[in-house]
Amino acid sequence: MHKEREAVPEIRLSIITPVFNNLLFTRQYLEAVVPELGGDAELIIVDDASTDDTQKHLASWKDSLKESLKGRIHILQNVENIGFLKSCNRGARIARGKYILFLNNDTVPHGGFADHLMRLAETDEKVGAVGAKLIYPDGRLQEAGGIVFRDGSAKNYGRYKTADMPQYNFIREVDYCSGACLLVRKALFDKVGGFDERFSPAYYEDTDLCFSIRQMGYKVLYQPLCVVKHHEGVSCGKDVYTSIKRYQEVNRVKFVEKWKCVLSQQFPPEERFYEMASDRRRGKNILVIYHQLPAHDRNSGALRLFNILKILTGQGHRLTFFAHRPQDDQNRYKVDLEQIGVMVAPLFKKGEGISMRTLKRRFFLKKFLALNPCDLVWFVHYDMGQHYLKLCRKYGKQTKLITDSVDVHFLREGRMAELLDDEKMMLRSLRTKRQELSIYGQSDLTIAITNEEKEMLMKELPQVRIEVIPNIHDIASKISGFHSRDHLLFVGGYGHPPNPDAVKYFNRDIFPLIKKEILRLNLFVVGQYIDALIKESGSNETIFTGPVDDLQSYMQSCRVFVAPLRFGAGLKGKIGEAMASGIPVVTTSIGAEGMNVVDGENILIGDTPGDFAERVIMVYSDEALWKKISSNAIRFVEENYSSRVIGRKIDDMIQNL
Repeated sequence: MHKEREAVPEIRLSIITPVFNNLLFTRQYLEAVVPELGGDAELIIVDDASTDDTQKHLASWKDSLKESLKGRIHILQNVENIGFLKSCNRGARIARGKYILFLNNDTVPHGGFADHLMRLAETDEKVGAVGAKLIYPDGRLQEAGGIVFRDGSAKNYGRYKTADMPQYNFIREVDYCSGACLLVRKALFDKVGGFDERFSPAYYEDTDLCFSIRQMGYKVLYQPLCVVKHHEGVSCGKDVYTSIKRYQEVNRVKFVEKWKCVLSQQFPPEERFYEMASDRRRGKNILVIYHQLPAHDRNSGALRLFNILKILTGQGHRLTFFAHRPQDDQNRYKVDLEQIGVMVAPLFKKGEGISMRTLKRRFFLKKFLALNPCDLVWFVHYDMGQHYLKLCRKYGKQTKLITDSVDVHFLREGRMAELLDDEKMMLRSLRTKRQELSIYGQSDLTIAITNEEKEMLMKELPQVRIEVIPNIHDIASKISGFHSRDHLLFVGGYGHPPNPDAVKYFNRDIFPLIKKEILRLNLFVVGQYIDALIKESGSNETIFTGPVDDLQSYMQSCRVFVAPLRFGAGLKGKIGEAMASGIPVVTTSIGAEGMNVVDGENILIGDTPGDFAERVIMVYSDEALWKKISSNAIRFVEENYSSRVIGRKIDDMIQNL
């Protein structure tokens, strides 16, 4: 055995499974788990002196494995039956992984189960343990994290409920997760001395471990993407008088004695505290309402919102997201929100009539506000306030209402009307202005995206409280150098009028000037809704990619980012994202508006076709200038628009509200 282990490459994950009889379940377990073993994982099976054919089967089964697997499968035989807890500790003592995963032999985990747990643990070094969503064989929910009440009694959150309900499908910080499937950092497990043997043979050892992990300053998280079918009661029985389950009450008393000071801070064992106790975060209860789930890889407004939501959940607030209408790729963006700790309200289906959706929206919000009193409702765009502000005032009388402008709509519409000399468009912008200012005036707080827009709104609404929350950009993990880059890049959603106008303006008036100096040069145009734009912007050197899954690959392979915007409002997310990616930006005064950037230091600005083209040629050809703009832009974003900096602003804003 020792020689086998020496030949094994570095192990990241050690799965530990104690078994005692129940060979049928062990076979099912092995069929599900072994194909999932990565090259950096080992499986440690501890046979607790089984009296059936388990020992014989495990021996022949291991002999039949491929050689590459044999070195990562370890079977320990207990001379006598020592119970679940001590068997786990014995397996853990020989484990070599960074993580230990305790996994019962009466489980059948779904594909990718271990990766889901480890990925969550890797997001934060303060994550000490991660548990799974346990389901019964019939598909009902068994556990979505565990609750421990003041008297030491424990409850499986969501037991017997429908497993796909919103409240059971987002990452939460919990009191404990069942040891039937529990990932733990091995260093922490060793530090606490393993499972406390006062709880031998079983029950409360997993709860006690999670309390010890939190006492050391680490978090215990529930990961709903890790789904494990669990045949409850197979390992320890169900009879509280004759089976090992009788130790449940015996060990509860021991647990209360050990943790009585901590337990005094837990909720009483009353039904009214059940939902609140299911999530250890104790921040504000916030409802966020937006047109749709934020497609954060498709437009800058959605990316800004997604980053704000990450900051809020990271600060310990409990968020529910309500999408006003259905969209494509709903499930993908739903999971993205759930994986940052946001509960997503039931989504509407495409094909439902507007009147039906309206009825469902109002019914949901009335019920939600009645059962979940909100500290804050956050409207994203003023028109969400038009739909829901009165209803939220009526059913949430103590709730503070925030309207996030994202950008001032009437300002953008007015500028477009002036540029195009369109009287009807100007009248529409004036109508938008009346509606927009009305919602801001009824809100407890309005958020502007720049200081300039804040000052403009304060002139219109001097009595309204206005705060500034700009775009949020974190520096790219890897910045490519000058010589590994070629070509130009533009990014934007082309359903947003300033973007298609900018591309057409660039191709018509600017690109011909650049190509006189730089012959072999392409413009990559990245973003959705480009079909009409392709027809109007014929150019062999312009490559329309449509939306892409990996924007950074373009940010790191193109040499200059161009943003020749002629109208718009608010901060331009594409520019901040490019600066954070280390690609020098050439834009207009409209594009740079509100960012407090300095022309020639961290960005280049040109407002005529000739000036714009000249700046593109300069930075594209001059390595020293390119490096200067790139490094200064990165430093500027880190100091002004990073999650760290904006997180402090958001925290101050909410605390003062």
